[in-house]
Amino acid sequence: MCYTIHGDLMYIKTINFTPDTNSPLYIQLSSKIEHDIAHHYLIKGDRLPSVRQLAAALNISRTTVEAAYARLCETGYVHASAKRGFFVAIDAQKAKWRESILSPRSAEETLPVRYDFSSDSVDPLCFDVSLWKRYIKEILENTHTIYSYGDIQGEPELRHALQRYAYTMRGVLCRSEQIIVGSSFQSLLYQLCGMLDKPQIIAMEAPGFDKAEQVFRDYGFSIMHIPRQPHGISLEKLKQHSITALYVHSAAIGEDKKPLDNEQRSALLAWAEKYHVMIIEDDHNGELRYASRSIPAMQGISYHRQVVYIGSFSKLLLPSLRIGYMVLNEELQRRYEKQKQNYSPSSSKIEQLALAHYISDGHLERQIRRSKKRYEQKSKQLMQLCMNIFPQWTLMLEEAALRIQMHAPTPYDNEQLLKQCMRYGIRLQKNKNGDLLLSFTSIDTADMEDALYIIRSVWEQLTL
Repeated sequence: MCYTIHGDLMYIKTINFTPDTNSPLYIQLSSKIEHDIAHHYLIKGDRLPSVRQLAAALNISRTTVEAAYARLCETGYVHASAKRGFFVAIDAQKAKWRESILSPRSAEETLPVRYDFSSDSVDPLCFDVSLWKRYIKEILENTHTIYSYGDIQGEPELRHALQRYAYTMRGVLCRSEQIIVGSSFQSLLYQLCGMLDKPQIIAMEAPGFDKAEQVFRDYGFSIMHIPRQPHGISLEKLKQHSITALYVHSAAIGEDKKPLDNEQRSALLAWAEKYHVMIIEDDHNGELRYASRSIPAMQGISYHRQVVYIGSFSKLLLPSLRIGYMVLNEELQRRYEKQKQNYSPSSSKIEQLALAHYISDGHLERQIRRSKKRYEQKSKQLMQLCMNIFPQWTLMLEEAALRIQMHAPTPYDNEQLLKQCMRYGIRLQKNKNGDLLLSFTSIDTADMEDALYIIRSVWEQLTL
């Protein structure tokens, strides 16, 4: 690079540039100047050679230089000043930031996943994709339906199907007008919190649930963790605090693996009604209980007075099909009616209508039976393998979450374990306490043993 200095400005006379044949010449030239800016060879305020000067110095056409400068001006690296020339417009830090956005992903980011213990997927054998395609196709062929906006509250056809399905499968009692369809549990919870009086004090069983807590924090609500009891949430602990709402996972169980019985649930609902406490019932995967007795939702017992119920299909259908539903109590349903026009639909109308027909034809209930059988078999196999390969670890089946929680006998660097395992193609997750979480939803049963031995080997190396 050749340049002269006038005062504080550097006037660039030419630029080191060796063309190749891999891309258009003007792109090569502009990329070279971008690189020089990112690596401090050119700094903000430097004046570049004129079109004529650079073309002559590099023995290329003026048209090529003009195209390169135009591209640099469009991307913000260079700005043109009338009758003065072209000047570097950004510093090296911003240039490197832009460069990193467009650079190829690192090898670590693109490592293939062979053994997937994460909870982000479902077992392919549990969902008939070809059948679902047929329902989607039927909706797409109905041009009258797809060329209009969706219902704000959710397609009436789906809400009627959900009304019958929720009662049959989970004992939920409601009118279709009480149901709101949304893209996810979290989006529905945001909508619910927007309808609540401010401020709120939310109680939830320890250790809590990050995605729900984030919504509450976003609204400025206080969160109070109630210690876990063998038979669920302690009423005595709840009565000691001024709580306005209680978040519960109805499919969760206590440490003794026994669900709340009807007497305990009735006592909790009576307390909520007496002290005007709203219960937010998260029934995530409530239909998929297989190792313990399936229990109906609390909403049906309360005759929908104090409970808001939220259901999800992320593990019943496909995680990529973003559909969930919420059942409001009577009071909140009246509030919602007054302000619903201020909302917009958050879930695909096409997928909602396809799901309505899918449920009405009985396919969802058949799929639940198939999924329960499959996940029961996989959970037993994974648990037995974990007991054999990690005999000193504490294991617990989290049935509703479709995973096994693993607590190591001694402390270790769990972040390093996850990183090292990823290099072997093993994707793992951990909870806030650092315990490993092994979901059995997507991993093939034939791969479980090999993956667990690799995990043990990595753990042993970290604890030497």
